[in-house]
Amino acid sequence: MGSTSTDKKSASVELAENRRWLKEQINPYFFTAMQDEPEALELLERGLGTLRHNRRLILADRDKTLILARVNEPGSLYDSLRHFQDREISYAMFTHSEGAIPGMEQALEIQRFEFDRKRNEDILAWRSVELPLALTRRIAAELRRSYPDFDMKEFDRLLRILWLNNESYVRVSSPLRVAQVLQLQQKAGRSGGLYLYVEATPDPKVSRVHFAVGNPPQKEFLLQLLEVFNRLELGVNRAYCLTVSNGVHPYFLGTFYVSNREGGIMEIDSELFTRLQQELYNTQIVSTKGYAYREFVTTGVMTGEEASLTNAFIA
Repeated sequence: MGSTSTDKKSASVELAENRRWLKEQINPYFFTAMQDEPEALELLERGLGTLRHNRRLILADRDKTLILARVNEPGSLYDSLRHFQDREISYAMFTHSEGAIPGMEQALEIQRFEFDRKRNEDILAWRSVELPLALTRRIAAELRRSYPDFDMKEFDRLLRILWLNNESYVRVSSPLRVAQVLQLQQKAGRSGGLYLYVEATPDPKVSRVHFAVGNPPQKEFLLQLLEVFNRLELGVNRAYCLTVSNGVHPYFLGTFYVSNREGGIMEIDSELFTRLQQELYNTQIVSTKGYAYREFVTTGVMTGEEASLTNAFIA
């Protein structure tokens, strides 16, 4: 009897410690974005300690959703993406803890993937969508505050399109996150389907990279983007990536929080930003299935631009 009581107390103490550690070590936006997955959060709180003995903890595994907690190691995200490289990702979110998991040297990595891309014809009825008024007002206010250059004439259309693509995302995300996605939608549509921008964050060591692509490659595109960041020594601390249809074709809308492993910050007029721009734009040309990409780009022998030229000469 005494042993059982002690075990329960010990489990209760561990749960409280895990909960406190998660709140202290993971960005608050993570908990906002996970409001629709309370059971996954509960599993994370209870099972955090199991990562001392296992590489991953499955928090949710359904037909259209996969959420993993992993020990943050080199290649851990690549490993996950390669396991379902033939599936089309509609939403990806990943984040890292600031510090090491209790009792370990490595940090925690959370990966969330959804596989529920909408068809173009599913979006054609956007005019008939009815949105919650209070939610709409909060997002509109955030857009005016954070992105005053946003053309509010397109607000209703873009928000309804986003709602049809991923209603849950609009409901649970912070108004700032939704505003960022709408800004990306508009910028991508007005820049020929390709848009890249970097802005500062409250953390001087971290830059926020916005990247949007119209009609992106359907398979392995996210993996290809992450390989670009890695080649340029940019560590991705957090990311939120959506693939949405506007009724004509899909758009990839990604926001990445990155830090320069070699020190310093990335600004829009810097050499590092220029290199990032060249590499990201080049993802539209270089196939991940090609020999030059697999043998030379992923190993750091060539840049993506050099691989494009090589392919052109061979052709």
